[in-house]
Amino acid sequence: MRRPRFGTIIALAVTSILSGCNALVGSFNNPVDPANITTSNPYASYTLSVASDGNGTVAINGGGSVSSTSTTVSWGTAVNLVATPSSGYVFSNWTVVSGSATIANASSALTTVTLNGGDASVRANFSTGSNPAISLSSGTLGFAATQGGSNPYSQTVIIQNSGSGTLNWSVNSNASWLSVAPASGSLPSGTWSTITVSTDITGLSATTYTGTLTVSGAGALNTPQSIRVALSVYGTTGGTLAWTDSFESYAVGSFPSAWTPDANASDLSTNYVTNSIASNGSNSLRLYGVVGGSWASITYRALNVTPTYRIAFDVYNGTETLSGAHPQRAEVGIRQGTSWVNPARQLIYFDQYGNVKDTTGATITTYSTAQWYHVEITYSRPDSATVSVTYKINGTTYPAVSTSAQSSESSMTNLELCAEEGSAWFDNVQVYQQ
Repeated sequence: MRRPRFGTIIALAVTSILSGCNALVGSFNNPVDPANITTSNPYASYTLSVASDGNGTVAINGGGSVSSTSTTVSWGTAVNLVATPSSGYVFSNWTVVSGSATIANASSALTTVTLNGGDASVRANFSTGSNPAISLSSGTLGFAATQGGSNPYSQTVIIQNSGSGTLNWSVNSNASWLSVAPASGSLPSGTWSTITVSTDITGLSATTYTGTLTVSGAGALNTPQSIRVALSVYGTTGGTLAWTDSFESYAVGSFPSAWTPDANASDLSTNYVTNSIASNGSNSLRLYGVVGGSWASITYRALNVTPTYRIAFDVYNGTETLSGAHPQRAEVGIRQGTSWVNPARQLIYFDQYGNVKDTTGATITTYSTAQWYHVEITYSRPDSATVSVTYKINGTTYPAVSTSAQSSESSMTNLELCAEEGSAWFDNVQVYQQ
């Protein structure tokens, strides 16, 4: 178990300290005063400048095409970029001219850029050419579903002609479970079309499938281009679904109304439903624990089940460098009530070293940041003094872990999602009564 790390409130919440998501920490000699904690993101908003090399135009976040533009961006927020060549030119690449920024796909005229904690400038570069060219808004897609359940939500990809002339494009699938509509079209220079990608899990076994959509265009400079698709079909271990939340019913930018925010989750500038990344469908929930500080992001929802029950969710950990008082990434647990000072049990967390930890702090397996993981946790009480927890991660089942029950174990009736430090995204949260 993790050691107590609070100061002044340690006598009030020692059980929570031992195993829950800790919102703030101090030491016995230097206690933290909650009144002196700032809950705002320490990273201010910054200026992103985007320009063309003079042989085309640029646009950001759906704005008009211009030779140069700028916008104010919060740290960690992805900004959509579009480059359109002038007549007789084709798009070459994006480059970072100044500052620090991460461009998702520098070779695509349709991409995103994220600032890394300061002002930055990026430029769209073009070269002479008379042929059409293919640009895709995404080269990879991921879908997830439960065997025998509903098909995953469809997703969209934009195809742009980032060259000259006319792009007569077509899309072909190499998998029977993978389809696209429309499958062909025609695009003058600088224009784009949206295709809808769908998957069908009918008759599929529980495993991960991979497929490819090939986008071709006669005479295009870079034909063909590929979209890699992964479909994870998860088996069911029985039980009755108590509730599910894929965050699709909430407005982008809002905090989901079915969940109670706590600690830094109350800062809606950094904690919200987003459509910039999702395991399935369009939306996910982004939580952000202050980097370099001691203010985690926590949210709760009533379990509405009794042991034995199963919790399933998809989680994606951010890539920030952690340096704060509790440098772990995503965490999931159960808690009494809806305050971080209450007793809690940490069921699983992702540490700063790439290890996935169980409820006792032992390593289950390893993980990578910037990647979705499907996790299933079964929580049971063999007797009043014991807790048993089993884990299934990306289809692999790990041995059960047994530990002593806390005195308040039976009152931990809320599910807890947490980003202890940095960003973590959650999707497809499900609770089953076993």
